[in-house]
Amino acid sequence: MKGRVGRKKAVTAEQVKAKLLQVPLSQRTTLRSISERTGTSLGSLHRYLKMGLFRSHSNAIKPLLTDANKFARLKHAVQFVGSSLELNNMLQYVHLDEKWFYLTKVSRKYYLVPGEKEPKREFKSKRYITKVMFLCAVARPRYDCVTDKWWDGKIGVWPFVATVEAQRDSVNRRAGTLETKLVVVTKDVYCTVLLEKVLPAIVAKWPEVDKTIKLQHDNARAHVTPSDSELQAAFNKYRWLDWMMSLALQPPNSPDTNVLHLGYFAAIQSLQHHKSARTIDELVGHVECTFEEYPLVRLNHTFLTLQSCLVETLKLFGGNGYKVPYMSKHKEERKGMLPENVLCPSEVFDAAMVKLDGMTSTELRRVLATEFDDARCIDELAQALESVALGGEQLDNMITVLDEAGIDPISVEDDE
Repeated sequence: MKGRVGRKKAVTAEQVKAKLLQVPLSQRTTLRSISERTGTSLGSLHRYLKMGLFRSHSNAIKPLLTDANKFARLKHAVQFVGSSLELNNMLQYVHLDEKWFYLTKVSRKYYLVPGEKEPKREFKSKRYITKVMFLCAVARPRYDCVTDKWWDGKIGVWPFVATVEAQRDSVNRRAGTLETKLVVVTKDVYCTVLLEKVLPAIVAKWPEVDKTIKLQHDNARAHVTPSDSELQAAFNKYRWLDWMMSLALQPPNSPDTNVLHLGYFAAIQSLQHHKSARTIDELVGHVECTFEEYPLVRLNHTFLTLQSCLVETLKLFGGNGYKVPYMSKHKEERKGMLPENVLCPSEVFDAAMVKLDGMTSTELRRVLATEFDDARCIDELAQALESVALGGEQLDNMITVLDEAGIDPISVEDDE
């Protein structure tokens, strides 16, 4: 038997690695720039990439965390680890958050047959593509023993829009015609939707085995706090009906602690773009339809991803510089080996507890409270200004938004 035959490789894996490491990371963003820096042809680089001698990596910006943020994240993750080191099943939690959904993408890819005409998409400006903000609420899917069926965990999705009469004539409609307009999301608007739509939907859809519910959302300024009087009054009203509701704030700068930001929103938005929309009403209908069609199995998988992210947070003592673990959930489920909950290694939990005990919690809590107020103020102003750019009478709306945020607008006029 002959051994390995053929022409020997011109370079080894070690030589390729050494060449790449000599190129600054900022110059390693395209194969063309790598080729120019190393003197290696593009064809050779393609072959090396296919052979696995180096890999491509997409890098996303993550929130900058302060020591107080890491303390809050570490404390948040620790509370989900049980005595058996199995993470909490999260069956009592309802995750809430808002998301902008766009009428269309700036750039889309289509596959056309020879001779087929290319689609033409037009907007006055790609910076102001029509978009609608939705509030979404989901819980973990589970088997309901009362109905003997699986509950999908979908509470609902609600757009922040209002139906109003047109104030004046235009080329598209006459004055008085009913049309759908966007609503600026303030604390009062959010509280109204939460009390009048979210809570009744939870009561109507929730399996009645356990009526203890924790609402989790981030610390945006437009969101209500646990001490809000209207929210507490609503909770007390439902308590007479045996519903024990409470509000749990997730750590600041921590979208990875909310299941909606771990692939659920991205999946809904991707599926929503499979349907063409030309108006706000069509966009709302497509988002609601996509929300209902999304498989409950994938939502349950996302909760397992959330649990694995909490374990990674413990490993980094509250940091967020980790890669979301790949758990092969679909393959493990086909084999019947998918766990109901993730286990936290004992050494990881012990190290996290030692780190948590060593932190000066009093000072960090004080700093954290200040950061909460600053972050909520910035978030409210950003959301309001985003909404202003979508409609007419922008100057008047801008002045109103700045006034509500406590900022005095400055009028600059030319001296005559």
